[in-house]
Amino acid sequence: MDVISHIPVLCEDHNIPYIYVTSRAELGAAGSTKRPTSVVMVGRDRSTGKRGAEMKDEDKEEFQETYTDLVKLVSKASKNVKV
Repeated sequence: MDVISHIPVLCEDHNIPYIYVTSRAELGAAGSTKRPTSVVMVGRDRSTGKRGAEMKDEDKEEFQETYTDLVKLVSKASKNVKV
């Protein structure tokens, strides 16, 4: 917990939406790994794929749409969380 406890503070300082998940295993599976995962960060811009290969224009557009949808989902979920 000490390793990731500073991340919400950084996100709030920079107006970056974030949410908590209930299962590290499910988060890992969502990130296509078999390992339980504590944190996943998704960047706004992605110009290269694996190993620096350039992405196709249609892949860039799809990534931008997915990122926008993800931000909306996180914003909506964070408004529903009661402290």
